[in-house]
Amino acid sequence: MGRFWKSVGSLFLCLVLLLMFPTQANADVNVRITKGVIKFVTVDPEATTGIRYVTTGWIIQGVPKCTDSNKTHCNPNTGKYGMIQSNKMVETGRTVSDGVVTTSFEVGVADVMAALQEAGLSNIKAGDPIYLNSIFQVSIDGTLKPTHYYTLDEIKNAEPWADTSAFKQYYDILAQWDPPSIPIVKGFIDAPDQVDGTVTEVPATYSFQAQVTSSDNKLAKYQIVKTEHCDFVNAGDKSGALSGTEDGFSDLPIKIHIGTNQNVKCSITIEVTDINKTPAENTAQKAVIKNTPPPTPQDAGASDLDPNSSGKIGADPYPTEAFNVVQGIPTHEKLYTQAGGKRYLYDYHYQQKTGQKPYQITVKKTYNLTWQEPQDSTDEAGNPITTWINKSDTQVVTQNYTIMRNYSYWIVDKLQIYGIDHAVMFNYALPNGKATMTPQNYSAPSVSATHSDAESAHLTDPTYNKVLDLGSQDVPGGQGSKPSVPTEDWLADADRSVGKIKVKNDR
Repeated sequence: MGRFWKSVGSLFLCLVLLLMFPTQANADVNVRITKGVIKFVTVDPEATTGIRYVTTGWIIQGVPKCTDSNKTHCNPNTGKYGMIQSNKMVETGRTVSDGVVTTSFEVGVADVMAALQEAGLSNIKAGDPIYLNSIFQVSIDGTLKPTHYYTLDEIKNAEPWADTSAFKQYYDILAQWDPPSIPIVKGFIDAPDQVDGTVTEVPATYSFQAQVTSSDNKLAKYQIVKTEHCDFVNAGDKSGALSGTEDGFSDLPIKIHIGTNQNVKCSITIEVTDINKTPAENTAQKAVIKNTPPPTPQDAGASDLDPNSSGKIGADPYPTEAFNVVQGIPTHEKLYTQAGGKRYLYDYHYQQKTGQKPYQITVKKTYNLTWQEPQDSTDEAGNPITTWINKSDTQVVTQNYTIMRNYSYWIVDKLQIYGIDHAVMFNYALPNGKATMTPQNYSAPSVSATHSDAESAHLTDPTYNKVLDLGSQDVPGGQGSKPSVPTEDWLADADRSVGKIKVKNDR
């Protein structure tokens, strides 16, 4: 039993944005990321004129976009980047003291993850750098002008600002990614896809990997909470302790119960918990079907071509026998002849034909994903609030399978039947030295046979739907997180949908 781990990225961000500054501002921007939460705290003097610059969005990138350390020129809207607009920002705090305004903002997880994906940072790992750059607009007497300014030079030249030196602090703001401490677990079942028809128990193994993505968190334990059509060989393997940020077990022995069934699907659900008692579940599936190789062709037949014939010459009248022909045949006496044998002869052979044929089938299933995303709004008093909006998505997953079916039929490759036609007896005492006899009260055998060498004359393919629709499944997610589509094995479902080949023998 081995332990292993695997890194899995999981992103949960909260950004603090939407900044408003006066024309002359000795502003300060503080960025901190802890367990996936990025907090922006801005400290600014209160505005003294009607013209202000407003941060209405952010550009996220994985590399700096200023030309030098002095930030002489900054062009974040080049290359690959993600964008967060103002409607995704949530103000989380605001205080005014001695003419100084301190403001905090957040952006929901789903919106930040979308921006990271746009920026090519979907696989970002702990400690990786993130660079944030402000998107500005200008507000005059409370009215926001429509133009967006993305580069440092653009906002500097947007208005005749008294001091433009403060703008550069809103570009290439460096933050280190610290992912949230949410357990992640993935299970695997290793077993053959097909077994011989005589098998009732299939030996297999189960492995899993678990991880928390923050160094401040640790794994605590695991437990197998559900099994279907399979069991662990050792009961003690169904639960145990975990430690560190990455842990797991490999090759835990299990048995898949197929019994007399043609197919079966083993399912194992595991729950992993961290030291904060946060659970995470995963269900692994493995389908096994029976596929016995076709039997070795056999043959059968019989032959009897010996007529076992016999004959007799006797003195008329039959059966009184006026004299014994064995002792001699007087001249001018009448004789009779008699012959007999089997009623018919035969020679036939049957040959068995066996094999397999493949049948293609596509299995599909529809997943209805639901989750919630935050939306900024205000209450009746005008205070900013966050409401959660229901989101949904539909994804159709298809998998193709090849199902094998055996066949066996018989052909008659030789059939010979002989009936009695006549008999000839030779003797010097007979007229012209011989006598020809035809059977009396005899009916020749009647035989009817149908034969074809063509495989199509003997096989009828099963009728089935080439596309098997398993219907739909609801997959709920949480707030700010779109759920993933489950990974399922539909081999057993495909096997159950394809019937047997119908066969017809020669006859």
